[in-house]
Amino acid sequence: MKTVRESYVKRLRDNYLLILRTLMHDLIVSIDTDGSFAFVNDAAVKFFGESRKKLIGSHFSDYIHPDDLKRALGALQELTEQKGQVSGFLLRAKSPQGYKTIAWNGLAIFDDAGNYMGAQATGKDLSDLLRVEEELKQSKQHFQSLFDVIVDPIVILDLTGTILEVSQSTEEIFGLSKAGLVGKSFLETKISNVDTKEVMLKNLDRLQQGKYIPPYAIESISKDGKQVFYEVNPARIKYEGEDAILAIFRNITEQKQAEKKLRASEERFRYFVENAPEAIWIQDLSGTFVDGNKLAEKITGYRRDELIGTSILDANLVPATYASAVMEAYEANLRGERSGPTELELIRKDGSTVFVEASSIPVQRDGQIEIIGIAREITDRKMAEDALRDSEKRFRDLGELLPEIVFETDLEGNLTFANQIAYEKSGYSPEDFAKGMSFINLVVPEDRSRAMNDMVKVLSGTDLGFLEYTVLRKDGSKFPMMIHTTPILRDNKLVGLRGVIIEVTEQKKSEEALKKSEERFRSTLDNMLEGCQIIGYDWKYVYLNDTAAKHGRKPKQKLLGKKILEMYPQIKGTKLLKVLTKCMKEHVPAKLENEFTFSDGKKGWFELSIEPVPEGLFILSIDITDRKEVENALHREREMLEIVTSNINAGLVVVSTDFTVLWINDVLRTYLGDIEGKPCYSTLNQNDDVCQGCGVKEIFDTGKDWVVHEQAVPTPQGDTIWLEVTATAIRNKQGEIVAASEMSLDITERKKTELELKASLQRFRTIFEGATDGITAVKPGAQNFSFVNPRMSEITGYSSEELLKLDIFDLMRQEDLSSAKELYANMLDGKLETARGMPILRKDKSLVYCDVSFKLMKISDQTYFVGFLRDVTEQKIAEDKLRESEQRFKHFLFNAPEAIWVQDISGTFIDGNKMGEELT
Repeated sequence: MKTVRESYVKRLRDNYLLILRTLMHDLIVSIDTDGSFAFVNDAAVKFFGESRKKLIGSHFSDYIHPDDLKRALGALQELTEQKGQVSGFLLRAKSPQGYKTIAWNGLAIFDDAGNYMGAQATGKDLSDLLRVEEELKQSKQHFQSLFDVIVDPIVILDLTGTILEVSQSTEEIFGLSKAGLVGKSFLETKISNVDTKEVMLKNLDRLQQGKYIPPYAIESISKDGKQVFYEVNPARIKYEGEDAILAIFRNITEQKQAEKKLRASEERFRYFVENAPEAIWIQDLSGTFVDGNKLAEKITGYRRDELIGTSILDANLVPATYASAVMEAYEANLRGERSGPTELELIRKDGSTVFVEASSIPVQRDGQIEIIGIAREITDRKMAEDALRDSEKRFRDLGELLPEIVFETDLEGNLTFANQIAYEKSGYSPEDFAKGMSFINLVVPEDRSRAMNDMVKVLSGTDLGFLEYTVLRKDGSKFPMMIHTTPILRDNKLVGLRGVIIEVTEQKKSEEALKKSEERFRSTLDNMLEGCQIIGYDWKYVYLNDTAAKHGRKPKQKLLGKKILEMYPQIKGTKLLKVLTKCMKEHVPAKLENEFTFSDGKKGWFELSIEPVPEGLFILSIDITDRKEVENALHREREMLEIVTSNINAGLVVVSTDFTVLWINDVLRTYLGDIEGKPCYSTLNQNDDVCQGCGVKEIFDTGKDWVVHEQAVPTPQGDTIWLEVTATAIRNKQGEIVAASEMSLDITERKKTELELKASLQRFRTIFEGATDGITAVKPGAQNFSFVNPRMSEITGYSSEELLKLDIFDLMRQEDLSSAKELYANMLDGKLETARGMPILRKDKSLVYCDVSFKLMKISDQTYFVGFLRDVTEQKIAEDKLRESEQRFKHFLFNAPEAIWVQDISGTFIDGNKMGEELT
């Protein structure tokens, strides 16, 4: 073993300069008496970004920041005069990425006679460490900035309920100074009353147990003595390294007030419905009765409790002949449309029948759609109309027997009758016609002016014979027709038109459809980005689009009608021709990637999709040359490996295949003493066996060239340090692994800083991501989002990544854009603090309403306009419900058939309806 160890030590010492040059993570340079570089290691070559040949002989001052040059020359002079060394000397050195801060250790070199021979220095790049420290500082600033400007009051308490910190808004809203709050228990403050303090105390106990507390409401008193309501959103956080509670208070007073007004409005609405002079009922979306008034009970003969829970059809309130009319009205309501007035025959509880004229309208109530119906009895009028219908039925029965369309209109052209053939050919139903439809609207727009003029002539007594128009079906399709019309006289009075329509032959439409289909097919192929070509069974080109001609690098006109081998003889004997031949003979599809050699010797790659078609073969080609070049470049890059290091204080150890330490450098010897000849796992990590996750073992087991990992290592002094360990295989001439080297980089300080940064970022994220308001930032002069919190995604429906690609006006409807830009400009100028109830357009095109404010803030030395969006949609809905309720009240009040007025307690008139105006 001793002989093997001595042999490896000798080999390592013989190659010490090579180790310094290639394996050290630090910058190592030597200068001669003139100050020119005499030696640079690989790390220095990579840092300066120039070749070793160019660096050797260059003066070191060429790579020092001009402002640091005087100090550098002074330090060199001090080294030569005092024959000493310097440590931790900070200078900025030039790299391709700009000047970076380097910590230098320098040593002057003298010969035996004491003559100055030059100097040697090692340098450590401190850029990453300085950057992490700066990020930690900025993170703390971000946390405090957000804490100070957020609109909602924020209170941080310890787990006993003692207040540790409050935001500026807490002082402003509650009227209590920070000094008067910090250090006190929340039970001693006026933030809540006696009842809500008990609730908060119970929730504090649950938070102490680590349980989740959902947002809850409390009642409080503002600084001006008014009653206010807050929604409290608590969460466990780490504050100053200790467990704490962060509570955000959201003002919901306006929402509570709107809900109270809504209840009062609903009570007034119910009173007028109950006492209305017409039958009124309410159904849910399934058609089930949920309420009704006194007159509804009187007309139907059923008590209210007998009707509730049933539907019109379930309770057999209408004969089967009226079921379709009921369903039509119901379907219109489901579409959000008003139905009626519709005449219905009602079957009363005692079996007698009455006729009513009913209307219904869908309304929104408590977030649900309900259908409100109104009916008045019309039995007498209905009996008179039945007699008239009997006389008209005979004519309509005759019209149904005819094989062509028969119709009638009134003087305005509205259809009053059509036979079944009319419905079948037009696509409209009898219900569509019953709703009111003009004959002119059945004609295509370009024929309507002529049709209107012709109708006037016929009504004046002119016989125009058969006229040709194009009919527009309900589904938007068309068909040509011939029409003949005559006037209708009743009691010698002109009342409308009667006509017959004959459909023209289908052949014309078929020819037109075939022509358009052929044009669409050709247009689609001609405009495709992919190459499209058709090869006939005689191997001649039948069709090519411009892209296919471009792929083949020959004009389209030159290719058409020519054989493929005549134009591209170079494909003879290739895989491509074999595949084409098989597809042509066997009528099978194929796909392949083909490298094509052009007549000029150049090559291109194409992805080909081949499909058999009646004409021969259809070939779809996509140029993938660029993609292939990228794939080849990536393949070459993957064959190159580079070990990049950046730390000067690196430990180096060589371990044999039986895990015996063969050699260590002075850095490790300082930490661990002389451990050569001992097992690496017991001396380096104080373990009884090979370490779990050992990079050297992984190299021995797998044959890898190198492995990098991080690990914590105890020192003889009882401390723990963090190392970045790079293990590299050492091979003999036959390529066999005979040992491995490990280079250890001390990253303890970086780890500590990263942990501090993580804790600071966690505090910042707790407020930023847990805020009940959406928070975003926009740079001055710009409109795009720089960053957003998760609440912004909840409000808008976009992900954070999607929001960062948008600007603030992408969240506005087109009709709101002008006013939104004006409000935004006023906020930026300080003329407006908050915009109330702004409509925000979500990703799914739905709307939410938000109170929006922007404040100027400085974050990471950058100035931003930080925006806060508070979702007030629930409040807006409550206000809208209040307005809807009042509108329903006014609607029923105004349209009631009896005179209704409203007086206050003193007898003064404050409102009245239309009938009241007519009576007075």
